[in-house]
Amino acid sequence: MELSRQELKIIDLIAHGSTNREIAAKLGIKPGTLKLIISKIFGKFGILGQKNARVRLIVKHYCKQS
Repeated sequence: MELSRQELKIIDLIAHGSTNREIAAKLGIKPGTLKLIISKIFGKFGILGQKNARVRLIVKHYCKQS
């Protein structure tokens, strides 16, 4: 699975506790666009639903990096 630089940056910002609003502002994109990108990232990791999705995404990402 390949992640774009933008997707990796978003994961990093999520891991550091940034809110969607903060991430969107930092990347210069609309919050709605960010939500679509995050949904795409979740799909790449096989994460279904939003409940605890951020935690699962972070854990999966950092476990693969180890």
